[in-house]
Amino acid sequence: MSSQGFCSLDLPYTEPPFLADQTTGIACPGYATQSPICTGPFCPESRVCPGTRTLHEDLNACQGAACCLPGSVDPDGVVNVLPYLARPPEWPFSADASVDHSTTVDDSPSIATAIECAAALPASRRTVAFPAGRYVLRTPLRPHYDALTLEGPELSPEAPPGDPRTATPLAIPCNPEQYPGAIQVTSVVKRDGTAASAIRGLWIRNLQIALTDGPRRRANGGIQLNTCSDCKVENLIMRYSPLAPQLPSCKPSNLEGIGFTWGSGGVIRHVLVDGVSKSGVYLSSIAGYHDTPPILVENNVRRGS
Repeated sequence: MSSQGFCSLDLPYTEPPFLADQTTGIACPGYATQSPICTGPFCPESRVCPGTRTLHEDLNACQGAACCLPGSVDPDGVVNVLPYLARPPEWPFSADASVDHSTTVDDSPSIATAIECAAALPASRRTVAFPAGRYVLRTPLRPHYDALTLEGPELSPEAPPGDPRTATPLAIPCNPEQYPGAIQVTSVVKRDGTAASAIRGLWIRNLQIALTDGPRRRANGGIQLNTCSDCKVENLIMRYSPLAPQLPSCKPSNLEGIGFTWGSGGVIRHVLVDGVSKSGVYLSSIAGYHDTPPILVENNVRRGS
């Protein structure tokens, strides 16, 4: 590469995968490449998560306001996620993994339905509220709607993992190479076949996200926002938390924290990203270079590697 093009943002970039532990030289003994079976209640009928580009919001039988459950929407246009999970009273529901330790349920389809409900509401800003608890995501949420907020209860920056006062999405990806994270947003083709413009005004706030796996071959992030204008990620904790102890060489080598790409702009504020292999915050859009919106990055912390 010439010195002139060394810092060009538009040149192709590749990075060799991390194949072995740098201390012991022992390679990772392998990881699951097949979509895991969903054995608990609230799973897809096939008992296998899609793990492909066909995600839950594409499979919803309902559309718009028909997705809303009675009593789940308050007068301010806030949709409570819990009624959509359809958890029985005896089901343990807590962000504390010693109380709610299930990893075989799949809450992604239910949350996708709650998002569809919120998107149909007439309020100027629609909110999907996540009460304190643990939400198992086998495929990521795709809240590709304008003026939409995904929000948990007030989050302290000192909250430890499993704090029962927090809303904790737990990402257990069906296909880590394709969809490793908790939230993935890209402008999409609308149901009527017309092209969609950039998503505007998506806010993600007060969540403690646990990432259990991620890509080894292609880079992706826990939160990936593509073509998202005036979007916010704030008051958020994101940790890499594998379900079982593992060699350092088994950590996903291409897992990033929060990414603003493809012309995304907005705010990343008061965020802690801990334990991801690559960048805690990844920005590939710069105002004045790609003619994209500005991005304010403020008071964020990255730990671990």
